[in-house]
Amino acid sequence: FETKIVVVVVEEEVVVVVVVVVVVVVVVVVVVVVVVVVVVVVVVVVVVVVVM
Repeated sequence: FETKIVVVVVEEEVVVVVVVVVVVVVVVVVVVVVVVVVVVVVVVVVVVVVVM
């Protein structure tokens, strides 16, 4: 029974680690997307201003 408890605890820790990693990856992806969008908008604005 003790070993089963230990295994369950280890699995829960692994699940927590996986969840944390997934959250971090999602946050990084969102940040990258936001940065790309901002850069694109800035470039478009600059191009429009230069053209006008």
